[in-house]
Amino acid sequence: MKQRKSSSTVKAARDAVVNAAAHVDLLKKKTDSLAKEAEKKWQGTKPSREKARQELRKAAELLLEFERDVKEGIRQGLAEVKKKNRKS
Repeated sequence: MKQRKSSSTVKAARDAVVNAAAHVDLLKKKTDSLAKEAEKKWQGTKPSREKARQELRKAAELLLEFERDVKEGIRQGLAEVKKKNRKS
């Protein structure tokens, strides 16, 4: 017989997924905006191209930061689940 997960564990997992999805949407909007600005500036003069490169780097840094946040969140979530399972 399978053991039911406690509702608090399920709720915590659901909340974590919802928060991650919201963070992804926010980063997507930021990177889309930065990419559009960069594309416009790329069509311009050389200084505008340099600014576009900087904005693309910034967008890439945001994505890398998000990746690190997700990995850390997953590690913490797994550790919490293992800890709760040991107590059970």
